[in-house]
Amino acid sequence: MKKSLSIHPENPPGRFPGKWRKQLSGWLFIGVLGLAIHLGSAMLRLNTFWPYPKLVDFGSFYGGALALAHQHSPYAPSSDFSRILVDAGLQIGISSLNSFPVWPWMLRPAALLPFPLAAWLWLLLNLLILMWCTRELASLMRMTSFPSQIALYLVVLFFGPVMLTLTLGQSSILLLALALLIGRGLERSSLLREIITGVFWVAGVSTKLFPLLWLPGLFLLRRWRALITGITAIMALISLHAIFLPRLSQTYLLTYLPQRATRLSSGSLDDQSLLAWLLRLTQPLTFQTPGLFAFQRQQLSWRPYMVVDPNVIWWIAFTLLGIAGGWLSWRLWLSDEEQATPLFYLWALFVLLILPHTERYNHVLLLPAMAWLWGQGGRGIHFAILGYFLSGLARLTHLWVLILPWPLAPLATGFGVSAVLTLMGGMIILLNLRQRPIFSSVFP
Repeated sequence: MKKSLSIHPENPPGRFPGKWRKQLSGWLFIGVLGLAIHLGSAMLRLNTFWPYPKLVDFGSFYGGALALAHQHSPYAPSSDFSRILVDAGLQIGISSLNSFPVWPWMLRPAALLPFPLAAWLWLLLNLLILMWCTRELASLMRMTSFPSQIALYLVVLFFGPVMLTLTLGQSSILLLALALLIGRGLERSSLLREIITGVFWVAGVSTKLFPLLWLPGLFLLRRWRALITGITAIMALISLHAIFLPRLSQTYLLTYLPQRATRLSSGSLDDQSLLAWLLRLTQPLTFQTPGLFAFQRQQLSWRPYMVVDPNVIWWIAFTLLGIAGGWLSWRLWLSDEEQATPLFYLWALFVLLILPHTERYNHVLLLPAMAWLWGQGGRGIHFAILGYFLSGLARLTHLWVLILPWPLAPLATGFGVSAVLTLMGGMIILLNLRQRPIFSSVFP
């Protein structure tokens, strides 16, 4: 039964009304402050879109697609390829492509267009997908009225990780749609939904590897149809590489992917993995930060009073994650199957912690957990507001390191990690995971 925001089981109507109104005002203040931070930081980045779309990560995708169209490697194009980029209207510096070869291959139609037009169309596509995502989030939040869904769309649009995704031209909104498709499919599935989910699986994994870690969660939940859909999509992804890009795929797997795998987290400033946060707390670090305005850069450094061997931090992080992952895996396996959807979102949150590198834009995947918590009412709304607020503080990472000394500065760079942990804790508390009998779980 859905709980009302104004009624707690421990605070029935008529008792301590003044205390309850004060508590409600406090949570409202935190939510409004979080909204102000998200909205304010978004306003400071609007110049990314106008008058020229400076979507640097989409520029990397576009450059890879253009390289394939001109018979160049998207990972190591020749020296004369820069002229082709300029002729295509690309006026911003781009980094090398990290995605699987099939990702720029799928984006080759974009290479037929000038970069500014392609960037605007990519932005429009993401905004349209975000509209569908908002509808799914509204369903989780139990929002039924059209005005409330419009308001929710604006809140989601200006959510820090979403705005960061849009200003960079990243692919995280595709992953959000994939997560919501999987979650809804665990409740109600159809052949058409499975096909659409499979397409998003191919697109999502071709640009980001970590959704592969969602598959063990589906296995632990014993949702075989969803698991088969994911595995089939991965097999289709492999087949596309083998059929259309065999040589490039071989080079990527044997050369570029191992090089990428060796560039694991070193505690960089924006990394929101648990490992990176612990490294920032215990290692000396020198970095450049843009502050509030992207074109202003300052070099900063800090050195802890006691430097811990990074190998020790790795072992501590893996031990903590191993214990948490083992407990969560066991609880998922023994949980009530009716809780499959929120449990999948809980698993997706955990994956963000265990990755060796987690960019802040990947925290768009906090939205399903926040929406589910809100839909539970009562304490669930409190956890959702707190997670939203902490995500806003994570948006100000560069500001914190400019104004705070050590150890407050490295502590503040982990607000994104704190948001994930807060939402996970809230979901675990409210789910009240019901345990199946062990033998019926093994032998259904």
